[in-house]
Amino acid sequence: MAKWQNAVILLKPEETKQALEDLWFVPGIVRILANLGKKGIKKVHIIVPESTTDPSFCVSVIKRGREIEYFPSYRVSRKMPSLKEPFLIVSANHLWQPKLIEWFEKATGSQYLAAAVPKGQSTPVIASIMPGFERIPDIPLKLEIPDDIICHTLEEFKEKPGRLISLVGKPTDRPHVVAVRHLLFPFLTLCANKKIHPNKITWLGFLVHLVGCLILLIPGYLTGILAASILIFSWILDCADGTLARLTHRESDAGRILDTRLGHLSNLTFFAALLIRTYPPVCFSNLFITILLVLGIVAAGYLQGLVEKLPASEKRRGHDFLLKINHRDYAFVVLLFALFNALTVFVWIALLGTYCYAFGELLTLVGRKA
Repeated sequence: MAKWQNAVILLKPEETKQALEDLWFVPGIVRILANLGKKGIKKVHIIVPESTTDPSFCVSVIKRGREIEYFPSYRVSRKMPSLKEPFLIVSANHLWQPKLIEWFEKATGSQYLAAAVPKGQSTPVIASIMPGFERIPDIPLKLEIPDDIICHTLEEFKEKPGRLISLVGKPTDRPHVVAVRHLLFPFLTLCANKKIHPNKITWLGFLVHLVGCLILLIPGYLTGILAASILIFSWILDCADGTLARLTHRESDAGRILDTRLGHLSNLTFFAALLIRTYPPVCFSNLFITILLVLGIVAAGYLQGLVEKLPASEKRRGHDFLLKINHRDYAFVVLLFALFNALTVFVWIALLGTYCYAFGELLTLVGRKA
């Protein structure tokens, strides 16, 4: 259970305009609410001072976030609520990575009167308040937000919208993935502007992948290079769908399931096409190699799904490493082997790697049961 169930956002006169305006097609206040909901905050109270906008206008803006799967319930009023348990007070002028709340919860421990401030500043971005306070008290414990947690004002994000990419990264991201996401920002902007759903990009990436697999079936040096290049383009689209979903807060269980299933299916279709190309199933030995690799891919995918359901404390450190190498950016390696006309070598490396991966995930499950 989260340490805080309620949060309060004070819309100060100088912050109201920025908070209610769109920040890359989503109102700033909606982004803040979405971040709070993602980290377990159940209800958010938005306080609109007398000298600022009409509360009904504020409500009309916030309603645009109703389709967000993890959006918290909210209440807009002129007065501070009377809460019976500790709550958060959140700045309406800053946007931050959701992991800020995780860090704040660990850093405060059993302390319920604390605040977090950006480096070199004095105004809190987030504060924990005990019940009974109608006004924000002087907070004795002020913690400095670590450098590895992204936190900027809404105005800074508006000046450089590309900074939003830094908010949606994952711990398992490799440097080249981060670079590709930044390069994709103009394309993502176009998709967001046209209201293209991330799942459509997921399907497009899968269809492009199938085209690459069909070309891979055609023997020849140049077709191998062309197929690998198309597979790289498919991987780029695979990077785009999740990034767009997180940037526009359109993440959903249905989208995650679709992405995972099409990812496993992509692995199967690619290796099936590669095996047919390098080892046509005209004899038993070739058919045996094909079956062996397909079974390895299925086993690895199944075991990964079981491990992902485990609590973080029960996962081995090696699992994070396996996640980093288990991505469809193997298309770059395929291109390298295709350039040297050595796709047969890649098949055997993939066969060994698949079973090593499955064995690593199996160790995590066995160690957990032991």
